[in-house]
Amino acid sequence: MYNSIITFFNETFGTHFKHKRKKKYSARTHYLRLVGTFLGVIASLFIYARLSTKTTVAYQNNSNPAVTSTSKMQKISTKYNPKSGLMVSQFYIGNPKKVGDVSDDSNLTNLKYSVKYKSVKGDYKHLKTRLIRINDHYFALETHNVEPGFLVFRYDITPKKINKTLSTSYNAHNTINFYVNEKDVKKAPALLPASKDMYRVDYTSFVVHKYQHAINELSKDINSAKKAKKADKKLIEKLQTKLEAAVPSDQEDLQSQIDETKTDIHEQNQLISQSKHKIKRYEERISNIQDNNVDDD
Repeated sequence: MYNSIITFFNETFGTHFKHKRKKKYSARTHYLRLVGTFLGVIASLFIYARLSTKTTVAYQNNSNPAVTSTSKMQKISTKYNPKSGLMVSQFYIGNPKKVGDVSDDSNLTNLKYSVKYKSVKGDYKHLKTRLIRINDHYFALETHNVEPGFLVFRYDITPKKINKTLSTSYNAHNTINFYVNEKDVKKAPALLPASKDMYRVDYTSFVVHKYQHAINELSKDINSAKKAKKADKKLIEKLQTKLEAAVPSDQEDLQSQIDETKTDIHEQNQLISQSKHKIKRYEERISNIQDNNVDDD
């Protein structure tokens, strides 16, 4: 625009104004600016993706909790003292549906567990760890120097053979992940390192609670069976009354119904007897574990 005005004045009025020179390399400068902007956007997206992935991975739990074909590991509890940085978690290994199952003990007795830590902020290799093995099915884990602000804390627990010469069936090289969310973890300002005896008390409470739950469920089964028996007896009385007044052609059908109902009563009696026997065994287990805790020294 400027050069057009200068040309007009020179041609019309005979002036000798000089034209404005174009800046050299303007196209090149514009190109470099575009390339720089493009690379900056790509770098920003790359950094954002890395940070997003790092945060997301901490929440993904796709690990297999199976230690052996029948025993699984589960985290029972976690407590955290923000002031001292002590975190304590307790773990159970065994049949999740039957705490008293000892069929896998020959394998579990030859297994130990290595522990590593990770968080959103990266690996925690500097944390002091104390693993307290109560028995083949239970251990506590004391982790020190866990500073507030960890957001999400992950345990990486890997089973390993104690005696490599023994034949042991287990999921070798399987690392099991457990997570602790800082905002949800139970805060315990008075939490301190504890003795093995104290953790043994926690184990006993855990097992007794499981046994007591099983007893309660069996008691419900007994009550349901008793109600079914009571209803069956009333039904037999009604059918018996009808049978006495029925014509010969209906008597056979009514008698068949009475027999079927009596069979049901017999089955309910068996269920009650079996449930009472199981309750007795659970009560014996509770008494035994409270009086004679078995642990691994």
